[in-house]
Amino acid sequence: MGGALRRTYGLTGFILPGWRRKGIGRTLLAWLEARTRAIAVELPTPAPSFLHINATQYQAGLHALVRQAGYGIKESWVLMVRPSLDDLPGTPLPEGLEVRPALPEHFPAIWYAVEEAYVPEGGRPPTGEIPEDIKTDPNFQPELWQVAWEVSSGKVVGSVMAYINPAENKQLGLLRGYTEGISTVPAWQRRG
Repeated sequence: MGGALRRTYGLTGFILPGWRRKGIGRTLLAWLEARTRAIAVELPTPAPSFLHINATQYQAGLHALVRQAGYGIKESWVLMVRPSLDDLPGTPLPEGLEVRPALPEHFPAIWYAVEEAYVPEGGRPPTGEIPEDIKTDPNFQPELWQVAWEVSSGKVVGSVMAYINPAENKQLGLLRGYTEGISTVPAWQRRG
């Protein structure tokens, strides 16, 4: 089974507030699960496959629905906001590392390191190929990325794939950037 492709199927549905708590969610979830099983039969893999549902802390009804259906929490994400950039502490890199800009010729190495970082958490084996849907996403802003390189080997060891959403900032009247896609290859994790 080593190297076999694990598949995670994302299930998403929406119900208007006035129609909630009428059994529609259970029916929709059952349909999504059945449809996913049918797709999985057409795409066999010896590795385990999983169903995935995103739920925010505000979706109490969705939490109850999926827990009743046997789903458990695999990971939690937290949206954290820093009120000011005025007092950011200086944090030196561990010895032997340096930050360099993300140039197009570096993208395969950077993406390989990102994928490598997520293998222990159930990610797919690294390929170094950035998927087209990511490269065409407006939030694909490599000019803002911070990439740490090991000086001796020339390998990428970690990155923060920052981005700014100007349309969202304009709509909300904010000056906000995101620091997402934070990753460190396993060999450099827990080293600062």
